Amino acid sequence: MLKQAKLSRDKLLSNFEIKRIPGLSSTKIQYLVQGEFMDRYENILIFGNPGTGKSHLSIGLAREWCLSGRKVFYTTAASLVQQLLEAKANLRL
Repeated sequence: MLKQAKLSRDKLLSNFEIKRIPGLSSTKIQYLVQGEFMDRYENILIFGNPGTGKSHLSIGLAREWCLSGRKVFYTTAASLVQQLLEAKANLRL
């Protein structure tokens, strides 16, 4: 699953700087790594200012979930908006 996810290889939780995201704790990260929210069909959304490590955190989490056998879909907001605009233009929305 990790290969299919096409995640960046250098964005790991082990080299993530937790202090870059205010209010984030290692306890919260461990909760997310466990992925129990997925069993309840809940989603997560990580947002904040540019350069705070959102992509690094989300890719690191996605990598952990893949390693534990979970299927993951990772995209950026910009990519998602672009895909939606293309689908709308092609009447595939």
